[in-house]
Amino acid sequence: MADTRVSVASSVNADGTTPALRVNRSADLYVADLPTQWALEGRVFVANRGTATTPVSFAKTAYDEDQPQLVLRVPEGTTIIPLYCEVVLEDSAGTDNEIIWGVTANDIGNGTSTAVTPYNVLSVGGKTTAVTVRRDYTGNATAASQVKELGRFGYAFADASTDPAKRFVLQFGNDRNIVPIKGADSLNLWVAGATTAPSGYATVVWAEFLSTELF
Repeated sequence: MADTRVSVASSVNADGTTPALRVNRSADLYVADLPTQWALEGRVFVANRGTATTPVSFAKTAYDEDQPQLVLRVPEGTTIIPLYCEVVLEDSAGTDNEIIWGVTANDIGNGTSTAVTPYNVLSVGGKTTAVTVRRDYTGNATAASQVKELGRFGYAFADASTDPAKRFVLQFGNDRNIVPIKGADSLNLWVAGATTAPSGYATVVWAEFLSTELF
């Protein structure tokens, strides 16, 4: 029988080194989808606005670019890839409820806002995030540069909290393309409801890298 050999051309890391081939615990060579691979490497994080049974008021009755409701501040030298962005309106008593996810070409800073603690999806052994997460700006952030909208939703009805919750989702790599956000930039969420601000929750999940690992 002829000797059959397979040559595997591996990629090269940004620093010029060659990464090792991956095997599972049974020593089988395999390829995981990227989000799963990133999670196994401890690179995936989650941040929440409102938790458990406690929603938070989105506060705004009109779009205010300088005062977003949730911000991921990505520092210089770090790049994130959003995987999942969700907003749930539990009480939308006003009309023309707008939900906007956008990226600014600068770090908009803390302004006057509340800190959010992000968590690695791995309880043990994950990396530490370099991203600063803030919510509910009541004082202006640094003026945004080049707002690029990643997604927008509108809900033009007034519903009481007894009505079904409204859920708005961006799932990147599924219904939308992967979007790297290279620091220093910010990923921002704006929510507003005409006349009466809605209340509810927001969740964002992202993978995080040193920029030199990607570029």
